Amino acid sequence: MPHATFVLLAVISLASTAEAQMASDLPIGRYVIDVRGALLKIPSSAELASPYRLAAADLPGLGLGFDVGAHVYPVRWRGVTFGVGLDLAIGRASAGVVEAEDGTTSGTDVTARFTAVSPQVSLNFGSAAGWSYLSGGLGFSTLGFETPTTSPTLIAPRRKTLNFGGGGRWFFRDRMAFSFDLRFYAMNPIAAEADILQSPRLRMMVFSAGVSFR
Repeated sequence: MPHATFVLLAVISLASTAEAQMASDLPIGRYVIDVRGALLKIPSSAELASPYRLAAADLPGLGLGFDVGAHVYPVRWRGVTFGVGLDLAIGRASAGVVEAEDGTTSGTDVTARFTAVSPQVSLNFGSAAGWSYLSGGLGFSTLGFETPTTSPTLIAPRRKTLNFGGGGRWFFRDRMAFSFDLRFYAMNPIAAEADILQSPRLRMMVFSAGVSFR
């Protein structure tokens, strides 16, 4: 019985190795869909906080969200596969009042909400078994803050946003891969208008990890 078990495990291992080897010889497929959890870093600056009557230290730091995207790969040239796609990232971060040991308090309740829609062109390096990529594109994003004194009519307008970054996908099943992405968002400044607060030029970082399907 132990010998039979050993033979069965050996056959499974060899089959998995052969399948991985076959996939490594194949080009990247036609499309992929990403579903990932995201960790975002809210920019912290006095220029960003001041229009909301906040200090830079009042702004929330890290937040959570999700990231979904779809990409197609129409052209392959030598060792590079060219892709185009669209990515949606949504996140939220919160900060609150902090009480010191002596009973004094600092800070205030702040909620930041971030959304980005990012068309992308990518350069992909690898095979059907897995690949890494560099990508970038021009889309738009919104970043707004809510505080106890924020007007309910306040608008967080869309701003032109350049996104750039990279990541990778490694398939542990025929149609499912582990996926990660590190992306930077360079956001245009906003001028003050009715129900719109002034905002400086910003750069945000979002790291996401999850699964991809093909």
